[in-house]
Amino acid sequence: MKLLRLIATPDYGTNCYLYSPDDAGLWIIDPGTKGLAIIAEIEKLEMSPKGILLTHSHWDHVLGLGVLRKAWPEIPILIHEMERDWLGQEGSRKQKELVKVLDPGFYESYKEAFDSLPSASGTFTDGDSVASGALTVIHTAGHSPGSVCFHGIREGILFSGDTLFQGSIGRSDLPGGNPQELQESLVRLLLLPDETWVLPGHGSPTTIGKERNDNPWIGHPTHVKK
Repeated sequence: MKLLRLIATPDYGTNCYLYSPDDAGLWIIDPGTKGLAIIAEIEKLEMSPKGILLTHSHWDHVLGLGVLRKAWPEIPILIHEMERDWLGQEGSRKQKELVKVLDPGFYESYKEAFDSLPSASGTFTDGDSVASGALTVIHTAGHSPGSVCFHGIREGILFSGDTLFQGSIGRSDLPGGNPQELQESLVRLLLLPDETWVLPGHGSPTTIGKERNDNPWIGHPTHVKK
């Protein structure tokens, strides 16, 4: 396995992961805004990406898609079926409306990226296999309706998106967020083995066991911080 973490949206400290389960195919998980930096890292690895997997559709996780699609016009972009309409032309409109209100400075900095947001190539749902069968989709609604985690059972890893962080959990006050659903999703994740290595959408890696024992926000459905 090859695994590389990049800070793909420095404004929010958003993580992007370059993941190769078998040293033959490379998958991009949540490209953030730094498409050119991702391309440069992939060129260093001398590998061709097989696809892009999105844990959810929020702007800080997806605005690098346009640059990546320009570099690799045929690259598949996959997202949960509930959030497909947050990409492409309709998604661009909705994302811009939201971010203009929530973070106008960010919007002004990334206008071009919003305008070039490509559509999804396909979707997945709970229980599907992705990344050539190496990862299983766990639907973890709450941060957003179609938020997911990607579980690598063989390797004992979990790409947790904005559902679970080191010492924290995802906010649930954005459109489509639901604090009760988020807590129910966290219960699902806590069924995983303690040694499962958690690779979150923001911040440093952790483990399921550490978060089960130490995370003060699990069991508190009013959490609204990112």
